[in-house]
Amino acid sequence: MLYKRQSDSEASWAEHKSDILDLRGDLSYEVADKISKDLTIMFDKKDKEYEDFVSIVEHTLVCCDYYSQSLSFKKNVYPKFKESVSSIIKDRLSITADLISTQTIFELETLGYERFLRLQDNIHKVCDLEDKQNLASIFSKLSFPTLD
Repeated sequence: MLYKRQSDSEASWAEHKSDILDLRGDLSYEVADKISKDLTIMFDKKDKEYEDFVSIVEHTLVCCDYYSQSLSFKKNVYPKFKESVSSIIKDRLSITADLISTQTIFELETLGYERFLRLQDNIHKVCDLEDKQNLASIFSKLSFPTLD
């Protein structure tokens, strides 16, 4: 009797955990979509200054991280959704890498080295070789004064 209850409890917990992760994936997509809209405005700005480039890189990395989470946390991802989200990640990384390719090294204001590595790891889980190359290109332009 006790083993059956424990087994039922574990099955119930697994189902709830899956539902929570699905919800987290959905929320991650919503956050990424909002950041992506802000990025479009930043990309379209004509006269970009140093602070604009820093903001674009930070927003791109966070946006791609949330898009990556939207794919990683959901247990059932439709192929078209995955293809669409992967395309958005590719687009954002490509535009940002091209945009900052002409710049010198600069420091991020809100992202430290450790957070960058966590974002990079999440993005690597869902991206292809081209995305990884663009991410490496972005990383090559960054300077981290601290490791936090």
